[in-house]
Amino acid sequence: MRFLPKSGKDIVDIEDKVKLEYAGLKESHKGAIMLDEKKVVWIPGGETAPKKPTKKKDTLQSIIDKVNERFDGQFTDADCIIIEGIYRMFMNDKDVKKFRKYAGDNSTEMFVNSLFPDKFKEIVTQCFIDNNESFQKLFNDPEFYQKVQDVMANELYKSLRQKP
Repeated sequence: MRFLPKSGKDIVDIEDKVKLEYAGLKESHKGAIMLDEKKVVWIPGGETAPKKPTKKKDTLQSIIDKVNERFDGQFTDADCIIIEGIYRMFMNDKDVKKFRKYAGDNSTEMFVNSLFPDKFKEIVTQCFIDNNESFQKLFNDPEFYQKVQDVMANELYKSLRQKP
């Protein structure tokens, strides 16, 4: 730790040792310096602070919002359910770790145009098959159909009778 020299100590004159070139001071403001009224948020680590990972729901909502925006708000609840189903199937897929690595090691263009399309097609196809099988089961099995109807009616009845 260094201290300023106390009086009586030798003071070293460095004026002849330091030559400033291309430097000049110019007064550009007189008066008090005022800080903005904005709320200051201190970030530990500054720009190098680790970014908080986005939540899966935020990613899903972002996907839904962007697709909805592209189709001028003509986005139905059924469309939303389809996208949510595809998203969940991808996130639960055994290859999701491999795709996380692909995303980290490649450019956006490479991921979007070359690496992801085949997986997307595989998942969309599986989602269609699963949903088709579910609806076939619903319509081809009268007992299952009746049970789903009864349970849904009872639960919706309870829910609808509750005051908002």
